[in-house]
Amino acid sequence: MLAGCSSSDDNDTNNESTLYKKTWKLVSYGNESNAILKEAKGFEYIIVFLPDGTYTGWAYGNHMEGKYNCTGHNISLSHPDITKVYDEGSDPDDFYLTHICDVSTYEINDRELRLYYSKDEYFKFRIVESSAFDESLLPGCWVVVKDGVQQNNGVWFSNEPAFDDGEKKLAKYWWRKDPTDNLHRYETTYWYKGYDGRIGIWMFEGGRTVTKLTRDRLTIEDWWMMDSNVGVIEYQRMDSNPEIIE
Repeated sequence: MLAGCSSSDDNDTNNESTLYKKTWKLVSYGNESNAILKEAKGFEYIIVFLPDGTYTGWAYGNHMEGKYNCTGHNISLSHPDITKVYDEGSDPDDFYLTHICDVSTYEINDRELRLYYSKDEYFKFRIVESSAFDESLLPGCWVVVKDGVQQNNGVWFSNEPAFDDGEKKLAKYWWRKDPTDNLHRYETTYWYKGYDGRIGIWMFEGGRTVTKLTRDRLTIEDWWMMDSNVGVIEYQRMDSNPEIIE
């Protein structure tokens, strides 16, 4: 059956209320009992199970989505469709994308999810805490700030729908040659608020997460800047919107 998982045991924690509409982050994989559980480092590996029988997420900065079928403790996932950003994967990227389709059972204990891709080996996920950001603060024009100095690029956010589904909102990231250039070039993109409350934006061929949002300050993850950890880009709200050339 689709649209979640069913269980005949009322006390069983493996059910739709605990599995779906939560953001699960991969923390390790392998076999804990044999002390070969490997820590997932670097880029985030995220998966979200939706009530309609689909899943979505991120793997090494690449967006993925697919379908799942779940009954009781049993679960199967279709091979994900990937919006490729990085041509070369890394461990556990290739391993994760290869073996996610081998998952056959799952367990949820407290805030931990285990997806078993063999009898004794599994991907271990933990719930990502939801943010309490007020998305009404986001619309407007923001400029990148580096070392206290405004740069020549930024992002404009709108409340207008980007697509017919209405879930994604219109955004544009813009740039100019120098501060005196009024001809602002741009590329259209979108932003959204996830089931877990996190605000995300699709920019520079990849998904980014808002990590700080106040009336005047905005911080967005920047995977292009990272070494072993995710970097960030700092933004400041502009007093007036620049002219964005259509």
